[in-house]
Amino acid sequence: MTIQAARVTLRGPQRPGGRPPDVEVNVVLVREKDPPPGEEAIEWLLLTSLPIRTFKQVQQVIAYYCCRWQMEVYFKVLKSGCKIEERQFQDAEHYLPCVALYMVIAWRVMYVMMLGRQCPDMPCTELLGESEWKAVYTVVQGQAAPEQPPAFSAMVSMIANLGGHLGRKQDGPPGPKTMWIGMQRMRDLALAWDAFQLAARAGGSRKRSV
Repeated sequence: MTIQAARVTLRGPQRPGGRPPDVEVNVVLVREKDPPPGEEAIEWLLLTSLPIRTFKQVQQVIAYYCCRWQMEVYFKVLKSGCKIEERQFQDAEHYLPCVALYMVIAWRVMYVMMLGRQCPDMPCTELLGESEWKAVYTVVQGQAAPEQPPAFSAMVSMIANLGGHLGRKQDGPPGPKTMWIGMQRMRDLALAWDAFQLAARAGGSRKRSV
């Protein structure tokens, strides 16, 4: 890659009402020197208000832009999965707390999906509660949950299965949609799991008292 950075002046266009004032912006140009055969070279022209005086600052601008796709996916989960745009509140006093809550939910969906790819061998108990992973395992596998918690990647596949992911080789890893649907179902299953466990303990207590 080649990286160039400069501060440039963008001249305002001519308009019937007069030309608006010029605007100064920082520009970072990133070009791929040797793309793979048959592939178009990557070229990013980034306009920013962030400082670009040092190479480290320029690298930071590029690093922020590399996160763009994850941001796009995050807001897709927030809008399509959590359906935040469909909430009908009359004032910001009620809307803002709702947005804050759903932002945490969207983050957890993204976090689970990311860890399933980057930390596949991590124990699932690092992020999932006991009722969550045991309920999902029992429903998807059709057998009792094991004593040893499965690896995180295995649980991500089971959660995605609840969301409609078939798990075929050509399907690739689970995407955000199957994950948010699967995690919604996981939460329902976990609530049912806790309720049945509570009922079983209560039944056992009554038998002992008799």
